[in-house]
Amino acid sequence: MDKNILKLWAKKSDDTVDLYPLLFHLLDTAAVCGEIWEKCLQKSSQIFIARELGISSESEGRQWVSFFAGLHDIGKASPGFQSKSDTTGQELKKLGFDFEDVKDIPHGIVSACILHELFQVNLSPQLAKKLAVVLGGHHGVFPGSEEMKRCRLHLRTREWQNVRQTLYDNLGDLCGIKDLPVPSGEPGNAFYMFLAGLTSVADWIASNEIFFPYKTDHTADEHLDYAKGQALEALDKLGWIGWKPALTAAK
Repeated sequence: MDKNILKLWAKKSDDTVDLYPLLFHLLDTAAVCGEIWEKCLQKSSQIFIARELGISSESEGRQWVSFFAGLHDIGKASPGFQSKSDTTGQELKKLGFDFEDVKDIPHGIVSACILHELFQVNLSPQLAKKLAVVLGGHHGVFPGSEEMKRCRLHLRTREWQNVRQTLYDNLGDLCGIKDLPVPSGEPGNAFYMFLAGLTSVADWIASNEIFFPYKTDHTADEHLDYAKGQALEALDKLGWIGWKPALTAAK
């Protein structure tokens, strides 16, 4: 794995001493999503989501949905966001990344633009666009067509494109989707609202410094196992594991 990928950050402590790698946060969110799928979703919901994606099994559905949710913050691999850390900005400049005339575009909009382009390689045009918009709206507002059109003018040079592709590929490899059949379904609105909600909640939990401390001392290859453990602990302490809906109507 390219060691420079861990120079990109996603979260930072209040004193800005500890910068949390972007790849780690994407993996944390994917791990939380996967554990919610396993521990909280009913079997019928898992089957519905897999079928909507045109996936033959619930386990493959979990892997794809976790991968999609993990990608939500890929827009932070951009000059507008990375320049918010002077240290990181200077390091990336030395590596050849362009920071001229930086525009501070909300990273959700940037994520939608990037993912729309990346998804089109393997997914149908309609699925690629809708997934990109839903994931870009993880803070509660779906990016509009005009916003995305303006954003595309500032996606920058080959260095930025390459590092986003590397993030995308690394996350896919670690989520285990590399050799899986590609989603071929035409999901309805219910699926997209499910994915929007799941991504927002998974991101919210994965952004909690109590469960995912910013100071780490392990490698990227070790991080997914660590993230799965932290995700289970988080869901347990939040009271999400073991909960079952009432069998009778509330009085």
